[in-house]
Amino acid sequence: MTDVETWTLLVGAVGAAAWIPQLAAWIARLIRRQIVSVLVPGQCEVGFTELGPVFNIQTAIAVNHREVLIDRVDIAIDHESGSTYRFTLHETSEMKGQVITSTGQNQPIFREVQAIAIKVISTDLKDTLLKNRMESYTKAMRKYFEKFIQEQRRLIINNAYNPQSFYASSVVQDMQAYMQSQMACTVNGRQ
Repeated sequence: MTDVETWTLLVGAVGAAAWIPQLAAWIARLIRRQIVSVLVPGQCEVGFTELGPVFNIQTAIAVNHREVLIDRVDIAIDHESGSTYRFTLHETSEMKGQVITSTGQNQPIFREVQAIAIKVISTDLKDTLLKNRMESYTKAMRKYFEKFIQEQRRLIINNAYNPQSFYASSVVQDMQAYMQSQMACTVNGRQ
């Protein structure tokens, strides 16, 4: 080997070795475990709406290394009766800013959107209200509503619709019993 070839080989090896720290950093970034921290206050909202049981909780979400896309949030609540209620995120609400009114008061501006995904970046703390509901309730209620509408239409077509007897029928009573059984909270011992 000549001196020029040796010198070229040496310079090429040093140049190639210069990429080793960068490659190691890329690999470390890919395999580093991402930590998502969810901070919650000591209170939440539990209720029942036309959407069924709801569970709303204010959260602050932070990540440690790089951005994270959260595409599903599931929350399980164990009731003192032994029942477990599973809620799925369906909407988020974030404060996006404030407007000062003509009287000098601050009026917050909120953005409420259907929850498709939540993007959290490592340089920011995502402060958002997570609005959750029970998917199982929505699916079951769809079946009850279909029976309700079919029975009501059948009675109307046959000129036999009487609201009092219809609402006392097993179709409506079964739907109402299901709704009451799905109430996750009680007030003064009543659902």
